[in-house]
Amino acid sequence: MVSCQHIELDPATCPLEGTNLIEASAGTGKTHTIGSLVLRLLLEKALDISQILVVTFTEAATEELRERIRARLKDAFDAFADTRGSRDEFIDALIKKGTIARNTACFLLQEAIRRFDEAAIYTIHGLCARILTDHAFEMGQVFDAQLITEETHLLEKLAYDFWRKNVYPAHPGFVGVALDKKFLPSELVGLLGDIMKWPGLKILPEDTPGGLPDLGPLEAKFMEMKKAWPMWREEIRRILMSPDLKANRYGSLSKDRGRPSKREDMITLMFGQMDQWIARQWPLLPLFRHFEKFTARYLSESVKKGKDLQGNPFFELADEVYELFNRTQEQIGAYLVGLRAEFGRVALEELKKEKRHNNVRGYQDLILETVEALRGRGAGRIVASLRRRYKAALIDEFHDTDSLQYFIFTSVFGTGSRPLLLVGDPKQAIYAFRGADIFAYLRATSEVQRKYTLTTNWRSH
Repeated sequence: MVSCQHIELDPATCPLEGTNLIEASAGTGKTHTIGSLVLRLLLEKALDISQILVVTFTEAATEELRERIRARLKDAFDAFADTRGSRDEFIDALIKKGTIARNTACFLLQEAIRRFDEAAIYTIHGLCARILTDHAFEMGQVFDAQLITEETHLLEKLAYDFWRKNVYPAHPGFVGVALDKKFLPSELVGLLGDIMKWPGLKILPEDTPGGLPDLGPLEAKFMEMKKAWPMWREEIRRILMSPDLKANRYGSLSKDRGRPSKREDMITLMFGQMDQWIARQWPLLPLFRHFEKFTARYLSESVKKGKDLQGNPFFELADEVYELFNRTQEQIGAYLVGLRAEFGRVALEELKKEKRHNNVRGYQDLILETVEALRGRGAGRIVASLRRRYKAALIDEFHDTDSLQYFIFTSVFGTGSRPLLLVGDPKQAIYAFRGADIFAYLRATSEVQRKYTLTTNWRSH
């Protein structure tokens, strides 16, 4: 582990070797700095334009980098060809350094501009696609796999199949609780998407979920309530309308201009819900909103101090159903957690099979397959080939990097004196845009040889 302090970056004089982290906020000229460093690599290291790898994270950013870097090359060529110097402070400083003759610089810059179509400026996924294509034989990969930009239809197919298999044959009571707890195909699609985005996460619990909770006792108590409700319905209404009950529990009894009291409104609502629930052939779960108000416990807590209110056996039955439901709901919740974990494991394997069968791969597959290749038996040959091709690497928007992408960069460029420059904003790494991993960023800060900052904000007034 390397420990180093941040220093202000001078792109004209900083060492072009080893691993370097350039931390900067938006507007401080990160893209301009990358163009400056590319110029120095071309002129001072005499690298070919195709030997300088520049990686960013979106197609739009890639196009902007290509345009900005090509413009810097043109500005530099004009400045070296004109003895009056340049209005660009960096290019002017480069000329005054005198480390390269003007005619040599003009030749190198002209060659870079002429062959700029060969510039190795990629998105991270574009780079991985290039690696997989160029080394398909060593990796045992197919040569003509189709890249799909949208995988939702594959994820939905797996989610709906799993959901139907586990929900359709289940007890209706289980289905009700499952739906209430958002155990839905759409939620499973989102879960699988997260697992794909963070492939290193351990899926818990690891055990296969046990059997469904037994709803028999709950059904038996429901049938008792079903028989008792018609018999005790009016008696229960009389008890709940008693003035001996606290107003804040069931509503007040005071009337306003001949309208029903708040208590009457509440009783009407509660009884309507109970009528519908009791009318079913099996207990619909979860329980309706005001079911607890029918329990003996809730009733006893609602009696005013010093008053004694006679109860009813129905309230005791409601107590037992309420307790049974809470216990059953907890068991179903645990079962659903196990189901989600099982889906995560099963779906990942099924997704791989589906993609192999259809000879397709998604963006995340490009990353995963590249990492697998760099960890596999042929990794040495692949790394050697990439190091022969690329003599330096600049990683733009490094704050959007996750641990797998960081592994790719460091596997190829993280050793020796080969320049690896990581450019990013640590504040943005916190928010995990585009699946960024703050821990990968923190790891990089502890492993680089030099850390720089850009402090001047060119967008501010």
